[in-house]
Amino acid sequence: MFDRNEQHTTEFNQTHNGPGDNVRDKYIINNYLLGSVDYQQLVQDIKDAEELLAGIAPDKIDLRLKQSAKVEELKHRLVDFKADVFRLHELFTRIPINTERLRKAKAHFDKGEFREADAVLKAEEIQQDVERLKLEEQAAKNRLAAVRKDLADRAQEFLLKARLSLLNPVKEDEDRFKRTEGYFEQALATARTGKVLHEYAVFLSKHNDFSRAEPLYREALEQLRRYGKANPEVFLANVAATVNNLANLHKTIIEYTLAEDEYKKALKAYRTLAKLKPEVFSPSVAMTLNNLAVLHSQREKYDSALAEYQEALEIRRDLAKTNPEAFLPDVAATLHDLATLYYQTKKYDPALAEYREVLRIRRDLAELHPKEFLSDVAMTLNNLAALHYKTKQYDSALAEYEESLTMYRRFSEFNPKAFMSYVAGTLNNLASLHKDTNQYGAAEKEYGEALEIYRALDQNEPKTFLPDLVTTLLNLSIFYLQSVPDKAKSVAYAQEARDILKPLCDKAPHLQEYLDMAEGLLKDNKAKSEASIVCFFAKLSLSLPSTSLR
Repeated sequence: MFDRNEQHTTEFNQTHNGPGDNVRDKYIINNYLLGSVDYQQLVQDIKDAEELLAGIAPDKIDLRLKQSAKVEELKHRLVDFKADVFRLHELFTRIPINTERLRKAKAHFDKGEFREADAVLKAEEIQQDVERLKLEEQAAKNRLAAVRKDLADRAQEFLLKARLSLLNPVKEDEDRFKRTEGYFEQALATARTGKVLHEYAVFLSKHNDFSRAEPLYREALEQLRRYGKANPEVFLANVAATVNNLANLHKTIIEYTLAEDEYKKALKAYRTLAKLKPEVFSPSVAMTLNNLAVLHSQREKYDSALAEYQEALEIRRDLAKTNPEAFLPDVAATLHDLATLYYQTKKYDPALAEYREVLRIRRDLAELHPKEFLSDVAMTLNNLAALHYKTKQYDSALAEYEESLTMYRRFSEFNPKAFMSYVAGTLNNLASLHKDTNQYGAAEKEYGEALEIYRALDQNEPKTFLPDLVTTLLNLSIFYLQSVPDKAKSVAYAQEARDILKPLCDKAPHLQEYLDMAEGLLKDNKAKSEASIVCFFAKLSLSLPSTSLR
């Protein structure tokens, strides 16, 4: 199967995806969310949807997938809701509260009264202030500096209004994006500050509007360079954060050369800051090194990626010595990425050592936080088994695949949308192992179940799982060519794989080797490669900075 490159789905300017997030979530829940009607309703909706999912029979795959999708959508809304509340908390903490509306909005926000906070910031009233103040700007040159400060405050109000307008997770609102975008535009029209530019760029990037986000990031950088040098430390941290975000944008739109240059600039800035305050900025150095290593791995610059992963790992190990709860997950993530790099470059001994350490760490973390880390344990077991399979250590591979499969089956009972593909991938791997150890009955059954799951997944999410479906089709074609000869079945599976792959290869050239395999299986029904394809779940961690513009 093809590498499953799962990036961290974290919002801009957020660093960790481990226990530190639990502390943040508890703080937000205890201090802000308990008073929120919207939050309570969403939590209840999730509970109701999960109870409905639990009542659907296991053999009703389509129904379970659809209901699971509803549960996942609600959970994503909850995650986005809490993330937006946290960003608002940061905004309220960092901006000066210089207007009565801001004071009232903060007072409501601190009580979890988000609707009331939103109501306080009346767009019409803010706009009236803006218009009055702009007239004063023209009429009173001697008050220009004070007026501009007031305009910046009103821009902050629009900025908060934009963020508050996103806090509607219970009811779908098709106009919410346009309305929020309008508040950002009003903030920008009111005062084109670096803060507003950066926040608007983050919003646009999150919604994949990269062409509009890029110039805003660049303008924010220009403002920083023009006005931000009064406080060199804050200036450099803000520049590094913005450049890292710009690099992430360029990486997403496959502007790799620009992204690499920007990551290097961000890294240089964070290294400078870390010399002054290592306890504050060392995590950012490690984060940027890891980002750069991910990019270099994707560009097959393996020597550079190796050096960067190793340095990031050294920093994260040191951080974990003093704060293991916060930084051990990052240690495991970099180790996993490093093991993946070793696997890809056929350095199996160091890959084995790294995977074993990752497995040990994640098992320990799962003991304390099973909901967050058990799935990482299952992924690591699968990849360790793939390595053992590659090196023909079949007994070890069998035990690891079976443990991973048991875990994924259990996870899929509660969340089929998220985990059924991993069940199928592990079944595919287990079938390949059984084929190679001449247990053809077990292999045929496992390939068949994997294929059935992938077909069901493809019905619900077209195109998403086509590469995974092709993997099992090709393995079945090889199986019926070599292990349990049945020419008709072998040709049929190879033909289906070829028909799927042909339109994909133009946009994804790395799939060409699989198309070649399908063509080879069809030509005289002889495989070009006798090796089965294993499902390798590679989780490359792309992080974003904790520093935001101030």
